[in-house]
Amino acid sequence: MITLVLMTTTTWCAGGVEAIAVADPAFDAALTTWVLEGELPLEDACLETPDGTPDTSTGQCLALRGEQAIRTCGPIVGSLPPGRSLDINLSLREHQAAEALLQLQLVDEEGKVLAIAVLEPGPEWERQRVSIDGNDKTVDASWLRLGRTGETGQILVDNIAMERLGGPEEGFVSLFNGKTLDGWVRDTEGYEVIDGAIRCKPASGGDLRTTGQYEDFVFRFEFQMVPGANNGIAVRAPIEGNAAYLGMEIQVIDSTAPGYANLKPWQFHGSAYGLAAAERGWLLPPSEWNREEIRLEGDHLTVTLNGHVILDEHINPILEAGPPSGSEHEGARRTSGHIGFCGHGSDVAYRNIRIRPLGKQDLDP
Repeated sequence: MITLVLMTTTTWCAGGVEAIAVADPAFDAALTTWVLEGELPLEDACLETPDGTPDTSTGQCLALRGEQAIRTCGPIVGSLPPGRSLDINLSLREHQAAEALLQLQLVDEEGKVLAIAVLEPGPEWERQRVSIDGNDKTVDASWLRLGRTGETGQILVDNIAMERLGGPEEGFVSLFNGKTLDGWVRDTEGYEVIDGAIRCKPASGGDLRTTGQYEDFVFRFEFQMVPGANNGIAVRAPIEGNAAYLGMEIQVIDSTAPGYANLKPWQFHGSAYGLAAAERGWLLPPSEWNREEIRLEGDHLTVTLNGHVILDEHINPILEAGPPSGSEHEGARRTSGHIGFCGHGSDVAYRNIRIRPLGKQDLDP
């Protein structure tokens, strides 16, 4: 066993979502943040990513063989009581004719298994997600171990993100009652409520805005897309006009779609349109529900997708240097405005839509 140093921090976001920052989740540097178990030479633990793309895996990835495993050096969760769960999503594929499953285990300090979940890799890179439910054994500190079954071939792992779910969500206010579009204005005919979600109608949905305005905030939601879908999140936008230029628009788009392969970096999912490019590779496949958080405080914009920070930028220096789009984005200097959805005629659904204002908010609806 090779013991190395783990640098993992957690930030409690009350409300059922605690993003857990994983050191080197892309395995693109020397393995200095994990414990390697079994006959796994350090120099062989990572290999150059086969057939990777910006939306699957690039650079290097972890290769697991035989009965080998890799474990976090420190506890990944301090407590996971019954009623809460650890949500893990990662890029995964089999390699060299692997006939094996990936085992994701929560273990105690001595390595005893407290809870377990299993994923089956396919022949191509795919982003997968699984939840490990807390129980009476996981009420104390737990470590995460990634192992495998079988002895042939390899399982390749990359881009790991984790969130702890469950518990209260203090300070957040729902922006959607799950039944009607009360509290929303603009193109209310282009959106509909289905199964507790706001759905942009295909070929018709336009812009939808909240009646209220917000300055600094944390905005959380879940979204689901069909292949090739395109939408966006308006922030600090006016009621009327193009949010991408008169406010800011955070991209909601199927970055994996072949038709979007040649987009500008600031057009892919999670990017601030025309201003700042988000990191790719953290979207779940179309039809699955993704979790996202947009935090805007002053000019500091942070976007977290499925537990991983994909954008962390200060907007004012970008405006002063000249936006990469080459266009004027004076609306990005606004200090308050509406939140909304920017439809482009694609089938995109949103649910669990809520906001937590930061600081003193005294704005008229």
